[in-house]
Amino acid sequence: MAEDSGLCVDSLNDAPGVYSARYAGNHNDQASRDKLLKELKGKDKSVYFICNIILYYPNGEYKSFVGKTDSKITEEEKNSVSHRSRALQEMLKNICLF
Repeated sequence: MAEDSGLCVDSLNDAPGVYSARYAGNHNDQASRDKLLKELKGKDKSVYFICNIILYYPNGEYKSFVGKTDSKITEEEKNSVSHRSRALQEMLKNICLF
């Protein structure tokens, strides 16, 4: 199983995307948040969190499961509904246990 996820900002052409964790050039969450908030000044703050999980089977086949949560950038607590949780729920509905 492999997973990747990111924050996509509509007004920034879906940036930072998969580069969310290192948007400020490193893995400094506060620096990445500060950079994002600076770039969003005066712009639409519509965003979506997206997660893609790939499940590889022993026979070489694979399936992809996507979870998406639409939101807005604010300074409030993160939404309790997770994009990763949605992708995992989608995967669990579709896998066969051996």
